[in-house]
Amino acid sequence: MKTLAVLATIACSFCAPIRAGIAAPASVAQDPVAWWSFDSVEEGVVSDRAAGREDRVEGNARRIRGAVGEALLLDGFTAVIDRPAADAPALGEGFTIEAWVAQGAYPWNWCPIVTQQHDQQAGYALCVGPRGQVRIEAAVDGAWQSCTSEDWVLPLREWKHVAATFEPGAGLALYVDGEPAGTLPLQGRVTYATDVDLRIGANHELTKPSHIHREHGTVASFWCLDGALDELGIHGRALSADEVAAGFAAVGAVTECEIRPRIMPSGPKGPGRFGAVYCNLPYYPEWDTLWRVDDHPDVLVRFDRTPVRVVFWRGSRYSPGWVTNDDQWMADQSVEAWKLGDEDTDGCFEHMQD
Repeated sequence: MKTLAVLATIACSFCAPIRAGIAAPASVAQDPVAWWSFDSVEEGVVSDRAAGREDRVEGNARRIRGAVGEALLLDGFTAVIDRPAADAPALGEGFTIEAWVAQGAYPWNWCPIVTQQHDQQAGYALCVGPRGQVRIEAAVDGAWQSCTSEDWVLPLREWKHVAATFEPGAGLALYVDGEPAGTLPLQGRVTYATDVDLRIGANHELTKPSHIHREHGTVASFWCLDGALDELGIHGRALSADEVAAGFAAVGAVTECEIRPRIMPSGPKGPGRFGAVYCNLPYYPEWDTLWRVDDHPDVLVRFDRTPVRVVFWRGSRYSPGWVTNDDQWMADQSVEAWKLGDEDTDGCFEHMQD
């Protein structure tokens, strides 16, 4: 790990073989025990340079410019890395997980950066949350324990270094960009889920979205990380706060994140010749890849005297959306009634007028 290479200089003689692209020999202290730099993805395979093994990337993922070097951009729907339980890194009484992460969108519920856990009875998980949080969870002495940061510590489309540690007698701790982001004092030992596959970028179990409005009408699903990972490392011990801070500081200024803001597609702005045309309204590459469609799957209606457009887009089930020139959408389940200024009159704004 580029970040870990500096820590290795402090902690052991690990940095030379890493810089040469060679896995550390077994005789060297296992620190880290796993390290995915994501600097290369050859035929859907990424390398764990600490363990000297390869892991297959399932689903849609691609390389982009990372915090340092290259990173792996996961599509948020299908991309995941699984490693069989028998080959997962063995951790000690304490452990550390660290990674650079940049999110394109917040997950619908807690989504792991990396996890190896079973029904919250054994194992651990480092996750990102639906409100820009980061959380470390682990089974400690038979109880599932979690330490969560404040909301919005992980902004969208920006590289952030996250780290989490567990140390017997001290408990769980979180760090963001080398600074403490949360602690949970605990006594006890972790019960590891040694019979469960290690998973990167997705959860193990079906989960409903957070903040549900209608519980009975919501279906549980798998959540995948919608964003990029770089320099993911797992240590078989708890790094100190100084070591975490030093690893972050050693990277210095990171490159700008390549993930761009997502704007709902609605065709060219401004008035145009009145009429409807078949077209293809792209959203963003990872989303577009999910759709097996022909060259003109959408319909766009323009008007010659107004910049407003009517869009029949596959992403909204072809339910018509009225779109203003500044890309404000009004569609099914928009505002149904609204008071018109100071007048004692209500107006209906929902396009279905039901």
